[in-house]
Amino acid sequence: MKKIMILASMVMGLALSGVHAQPRLLGEPQRITPNGRSYQQPVWSPDGAWIAVTGPRYNGIFLVRPDGSEFKQITTDAAVGFRMQWSPDGRFLLGRAARWERRRRYNAIKIYDIVTGQAHQVTEERTFMPALPVWAGGNARIVLYANRGLEVFEAPIPISLRKSSPLPLAVVASGQQGIEILAPDGQKLKTLNPIEGRYLKTEISPDGSRAVIEVIGGHLYVVHLETESVVSLGAGENPVWSPDGRWILCMVTEDDGHRILASDIWAIRADGSRRVNLTNTPDQIEMDPTISPDGSAIAFSEEHSRAVYVAKIQWD
Repeated sequence: MKKIMILASMVMGLALSGVHAQPRLLGEPQRITPNGRSYQQPVWSPDGAWIAVTGPRYNGIFLVRPDGSEFKQITTDAAVGFRMQWSPDGRFLLGRAARWERRRRYNAIKIYDIVTGQAHQVTEERTFMPALPVWAGGNARIVLYANRGLEVFEAPIPISLRKSSPLPLAVVASGQQGIEILAPDGQKLKTLNPIEGRYLKTEISPDGSRAVIEVIGGHLYVVHLETESVVSLGAGENPVWSPDGRWILCMVTEDDGHRILASDIWAIRADGSRRVNLTNTPDQIEMDPTISPDGSAIAFSEEHSRAVYVAKIQWD
């Protein structure tokens, strides 16, 4: 039987004791996106050179330097910014682009070259594409979970692999429940159903041994891919791993069923032993965290200012 470890009492005890060092932001977050338009959902590039952001309704992709010194637009494609993903060399972005014709939506997977600005279309347009594409096989392949099961596509352009690290496994949310574990060549190894609920997002750990899963309703779990043991992390959305795999950053929100009323950025130990509110600002709504490759800074969007901010972070 799969084991779920719920460590709420330990978390409370550590929080009350105050004897353990914990993550904290260093100084005030700095705005990096320009005034005059809304930007959201930042994603830090693997080489640390850029942060990709998107506009209202996830329309378009824009690039900004982490210090805000340079800003440029890559594409105007609609809806493509929703959970876009970088290639490992920091040259390409992968997304699901949309086009509307007579109120009907057409979707296609595209890869965007941030140097040339050229878009490479991977699939034909489809009227139904509920899942998002993910990189697999060291990011030389693209995987999409569709009604007919897993579809694997070769990248239409050469993608440089990071030779310093082994080709990773890929983890793909599948259907109503479950995750698919893929080998570097894109072949399915096994399907896991470790917890109940519909899986909204899965992110594999830097060492490839675990995945953090967000289920509908805003609850996070960490699953060990070999043993299938599960750790409940509690409330959280849009999780990302710290580079050393010890922490998970996420947002914890409050809503009225129609709109988000409050949100903060939290750091949660991957073993469930600690939860730390990094922003803790009742007058602001911080969302969608991302972490620099070296772990020295985080970026996030803020709803009221409709801007993206960067802050230095100190871990424990």
